[in-house]
Amino acid sequence: MADSAERERFVALLEANHEFPGPYFVSVITVNDEAVRIAVRVAIEEGLEAPVPDADWQTRASSGGRYSSHRVTVSCRSADDVLALYERLRRVPGVVTLL
Repeated sequence: MADSAERERFVALLEANHEFPGPYFVSVITVNDEAVRIAVRVAIEEGLEAPVPDADWQTRASSGGRYSSHRVTVSCRSADDVLALYERLRRVPGVVTLL
């Protein structure tokens, strides 16, 4: 985050559009690599009380096989949890896009 005002704006947007605690849906586009998939899972589950059930994790390779899309439902207690989740994911090598 660039500064506290920007962080406050993101927190306000999240709180206006999501109910916390509750499920939060995140999509991560990565290079299609097993090590990257594992690193993404570790980053997502790092701050959670329990691992994400396999039923809440969908992975699909791109038509060319170069990239993977990971759609995950994560239980978040607050908007701060969501921001921390995105910060952890940004540090994973091989992550192309976060949605």
